[in-house]
Amino acid sequence: GSDPAVTEAAADIYHSREEKREARLGIQFNDWLKLSGTLELEQSVSRTYLLGGILSSQDNSLFTTAELALELTLTHTLSSEWLLEYDEQDNELSLDEASINWETAFGELSIGQLYIPFCIYYSNFIRGPQLEIAETSALALAITYELMDDVDLSVFALRSDIHKISRTKSELDWGAQLEMKFFHEQLQCGIAYLSDLAESDQEILSAYANAYQQRVAAWNLFSILRQSNWEASFETVWATEQYSELPTNQN
Repeated sequence: GSDPAVTEAAADIYHSREEKREARLGIQFNDWLKLSGTLELEQSVSRTYLLGGILSSQDNSLFTTAELALELTLTHTLSSEWLLEYDEQDNELSLDEASINWETAFGELSIGQLYIPFCIYYSNFIRGPQLEIAETSALALAITYELMDDVDLSVFALRSDIHKISRTKSELDWGAQLEMKFFHEQLQCGIAYLSDLAESDQEILSAYANAYQQRVAAWNLFSILRQSNWEASFETVWATEQYSELPTNQN
């Protein structure tokens, strides 16, 4: 057979997981198998001074994460992706994603361990801003439909690990995202909804046995403006109400 082809990174700066996929350096072994990966490094330097200009402490930290992806093309419409991630900070190797994806005439359907399309636009740093508290990975089903050129609607359902105090049986949570692109994708913006913020990877109710008295939904707004030599991004997440289980300063 022919030698494996090395694919070049298609993007250097990425905000979403889809853009990160395009940025991976990969090896195409044949028509149905591709191996790719990314390596991220972030250095943080902080210094603390006492009054009078005396240096009291200094912290110089290097953070590293590595991802290895296996992409299988099963048919011209069916594919599968498996993603391993190593986080040096947690010293943990985990299966970050494992999905089966089906391209149809109506859009794309994905099922498996997924990052749902909610709060998926993150910073260029390994340790993201506090709003990434809403990033959610779960056993889920997601459907993305192209309403028109550069306008996509995604709907999803996920298996819930959170339950009401009066009920032990898990329920399904759900949500949706509307994404729009303008001016040849120079401007990208959207809005998303999640029925239960406690589903996020931060496990904000883990200290309360992942149980609540009342489900709390959340909204997400994002926008990215790209130019030839600069870009600006905006994102906000807010809950529709407070969890009665959490102290006031944590809501």
